[in-house]
Amino acid sequence: MPRPGTFIADGAVLVVNQRIVRLGQAGEISGSFPNAARIHQEDCLLMPGLINAHCHLELTALSSLCPRPGTVDFIDWILSVITAKKKAPEKLFKDGLAAGQQLLLESGTTCVGDYHSPQWFQTDDAPRNQIRAVHFLEIISREESLEQDRQPELLESCLVHESRQDSLVQVGIAPHSPYTVSLPLLGQLITMAEKHRLPLSMHLGESAAESRFFRDGRGPIATKLYPFVGWQDFPPPAYGKDSIDTLLQENLLRCLSAVHLGTARSDQLKEFARLAVKPILCPRSNHTLGNPLPDLEAMLNSGLAPALGTDSLASVDSLSLWDEMRFLRQNFPDLPAEIILTMATVNGAAALGLQDVGQLAPECQADMIAVQLRAPRQIPSLDELIEHTDIQDIRMVMVGGKIEKSATGIP
Repeated sequence: MPRPGTFIADGAVLVVNQRIVRLGQAGEISGSFPNAARIHQEDCLLMPGLINAHCHLELTALSSLCPRPGTVDFIDWILSVITAKKKAPEKLFKDGLAAGQQLLLESGTTCVGDYHSPQWFQTDDAPRNQIRAVHFLEIISREESLEQDRQPELLESCLVHESRQDSLVQVGIAPHSPYTVSLPLLGQLITMAEKHRLPLSMHLGESAAESRFFRDGRGPIATKLYPFVGWQDFPPPAYGKDSIDTLLQENLLRCLSAVHLGTARSDQLKEFARLAVKPILCPRSNHTLGNPLPDLEAMLNSGLAPALGTDSLASVDSLSLWDEMRFLRQNFPDLPAEIILTMATVNGAAALGLQDVGQLAPECQADMIAVQLRAPRQIPSLDELIEHTDIQDIRMVMVGGKIEKSATGIP
């Protein structure tokens, strides 16, 4: 399945130097390249690896913070995460990064957009990267500007980080949210991302608390979050409109992937389409934390191409995009399976600014998975693929031409 809904019966993919060179029927490719090493997957569907466009892998070890859906106030949950991060030893986060990668691989994810706190973004002590990633430097600051000596330092940390990594890793900038990064600073970060062609991602329109804080400066962000982190002296914004309308008015939605968008209205989504904003949805996380689900129908009607993410194990019970896709089917039953799979592959690549992943095509990276079929030698139903695929069905995972998981070994 080169792309969701497109199939080649008895298909094969030729990989040379980490990239796909050719697709076609197995007999044709074997005949043209008789000396090529073969990796045969019996009764499997070969398809693009899944792309988790939004995750916080460093929180993998904080799964105890994940509440039962509807039992927690969103801002109270944020305070519990901040508290746990302050108390936890560094080894916990390092182990979480490694364990999180393994969980992604096991479920067939080959690429992730991962938010990193500064201490983990720049460290030489992070675990080896086994999957393709965009590491976003997460920025939380109420400062009005990047000081003269800080802007080069911040940018250099991005570029040095990228140079330390192998070819699987790129870097980006992640202003955390419009209520944890000042709007003047957000504007400078957007300009920086545009200048250096770095992907930019931000939580936006996630909660009713965020909307209220921007409209009238009140609510739990003002009364709980700001005092908790020592920001009580910063005046609340009280823009008279929600965060999305405010950022639209201030021209601060350029060059951006916007995560969550549970409060986004249809008129705002039409503006997103005009500005080429890329939505990334984490519906299970929204549901768990008592936040609204996004208006997916309005997004699609506006011409947007939403991607899928899982967020972290602090707000969901698995990092499997198959679970995320099943949740979409349950809550948006009229949504075609082909669109759901496209959200987890092609759209994820676009949201992360990656041009050569998310599909099987010549010159693309050899990132692919083999999924065991329940009805061998039949073109699979995409509905059944989403409904029934789980970790045990992922027979092989390849990232950049290297097999990271195999149930059958390499002949």
